Amino acid sequence: MNPDINSINGDKKPRTYPLHIRIGSLFSLLILLTGLVIGGFSDMSARGAARKAADNAMAGSAGQMISAINQLYSPIDTLVGLLTYHQVINAKTLEQRLTSLQFFQEAMTQNAQVSAVYVGYQNGDFFLVRHLRRAEARNAAKAPENAAYLVQSIEHDNNGKTQGRYIYYSAALKLIRSDLRPDYTFDPRSRPWFQQAVQSPSVVTTHTAPYLFFTTREIGQTFARCSSNGKSIVAADLTLQDLSENLARQKVTPSTELALFDLQGHPLGYKDPSRLIGPNDRDGKPTLNHIGKLGVPIINRAFNDLALKGQIGKSITISESGREWYVRIHPLQSQDTSDNQNKSKVFLVIAAPTEEVFASSLHTRNEMLLVTLVILFLALPITWWLANHVTKQLKDLSRQADDIKNFRFDTPNTGTSAIREIEQLSSAISQMKSTICKFLDIAAALSAERRLDHLLDHILTESISAGAAAGGAIYLLDQKGNKLFPSAMRSCEGPQSVDNQTPINIENASVVEAQLAQAVLTLQKQTLTMDAQTVKNSCFESMNSSGMPAMLSILPLYSRDQKALGVLILFYPKHLPTPTPERIAFVEALSGTAAISIGNQLFERMAAIDDLTGVYNRRYAEKRFEEELQRTLRTGRSLGCLMIDIDKFKQINDQSGHLTGDDILKKV
Repeated sequence: MNPDINSINGDKKPRTYPLHIRIGSLFSLLILLTGLVIGGFSDMSARGAARKAADNAMAGSAGQMISAINQLYSPIDTLVGLLTYHQVINAKTLEQRLTSLQFFQEAMTQNAQVSAVYVGYQNGDFFLVRHLRRAEARNAAKAPENAAYLVQSIEHDNNGKTQGRYIYYSAALKLIRSDLRPDYTFDPRSRPWFQQAVQSPSVVTTHTAPYLFFTTREIGQTFARCSSNGKSIVAADLTLQDLSENLARQKVTPSTELALFDLQGHPLGYKDPSRLIGPNDRDGKPTLNHIGKLGVPIINRAFNDLALKGQIGKSITISESGREWYVRIHPLQSQDTSDNQNKSKVFLVIAAPTEEVFASSLHTRNEMLLVTLVILFLALPITWWLANHVTKQLKDLSRQADDIKNFRFDTPNTGTSAIREIEQLSSAISQMKSTICKFLDIAAALSAERRLDHLLDHILTESISAGAAAGGAIYLLDQKGNKLFPSAMRSCEGPQSVDNQTPINIENASVVEAQLAQAVLTLQKQTLTMDAQTVKNSCFESMNSSGMPAMLSILPLYSRDQKALGVLILFYPKHLPTPTPERIAFVEALSGTAAISIGNQLFERMAAIDDLTGVYNRRYAEKRFEEELQRTLRTGRSLGCLMIDIDKFKQINDQSGHLTGDDILKKV
């Protein structure tokens, strides 16, 4: 015998346990294992892995520093990327470029580390907006006292003549002064940032090596990118002073030294920016210092012993100036991938005295052990309490489910829960109980109704209420299945007459009526959208006082043997919200019960009516006579009975045939 089948069909039931026991045991075991692992790891680290802990601490600290520094680069990359699609790249004159001044202002306001944003054009034109927040920039630009922004512009006329201009603006972008500068002959096409961006793919932002900015004589880097139209280069400047100020705010340990540098040995950032600038060159321009002249021996050692030898991303101990240091060098992650990447790649060196690194590690180890013990003592009782609390609510929900299964709807609902899934399940069970109760009440009322016209009106009333509709109608199918007859109509205000409504021919239905016919033929729900004129020409005109478009939800009515009985129509003017799926589902279920009641009524009616004459037959007359007799006995009132006979009817049948007799019966 197959063991799987045997295990499935066997009489022995699997052993079960209460949920709170399983939850409490599982989480208690996990907490104990976690505590043992943490405690063992902490003890091992304290006794035999101090160096590893120090290396991890250095790696984590370096990661934090890199993240903080990359936050300076990433917004500039994003800004330059956005600028490649800005309208300024297509501007041909200074006037057209000045319309983008507010965008440039907002870009530098949102990115305070940006000192200037500019565009270089293929014909040599240049348009730059600089923020004059620093004293160096103001002095170099000879800015007026209240100037906040400087526009530097170079234009070329049709003859190739160059016109330079300095334009000063206030913080509110009010023009202060515009100076023609014949001496301003800067050509962006000759600059490295322009040439690198032209050679690189359009999706890459190039970063130049540090250089001296033309106007302000500050040391910095340029982020450049080819524009989307390929006819200009957009760029932004980041001064090394911003990087240095950011580094000065970073502290790993009290004595930690941090610096940024490139592989040419140029320091790009240090807590004291004044050490970055070296002596002037032969032209009197300041130059970048070498990392060996920063005056920080451990930084110089790290560059010579690690960076130049490719020791990147490793923590190494170095003895320098009588102290032992943990040193780590990391490349920044946001770098360009152009051919110039090796020249522009920037590295972060972080060096911390080992005694400070170990002090933090040991302190953290002790805190971790203490927290672990506290968590163990608190978590176990809390876990068991939570397990009992959760399972108690689940037991209440299970009780409610049993009550619904046994059709007991008078039991109270469970209370609210702080656990979302339990609260959702509780709400669903409560709604299900309420829906079933309402459905059973309606079904009982429909089953008890003995008159077809009252039954149809009751069905419409409940369907309109459940579906939140403005009104509705019921069309019943004739015995031959060829026509739909209007049998009941109601609005929210009350029942309406169907006397003036014409039947619908299934085979020759109009566009609107075709949907009703389709619902009868396919026994599938249909939805019909009608414009205002169509509504006006329909039976729902009186329910559409606002004269708006509307929607019909058409539900088929059919018996248990899938025989069509008619359609239930709900009317929704445009001002009403679209019915929710829950409401439609309830109405569909209600229509099924209603169809059964209608079918029973129609069956009883067919059984009581003579097929030939269309009048009530003898069975119905006997039943009604019994009902009237019982009522007479209860009330003491009189009862009369009128009988009509056709003279010589047998003679007619014998002489003229039964078909003639049938015709005479119909006419009588």
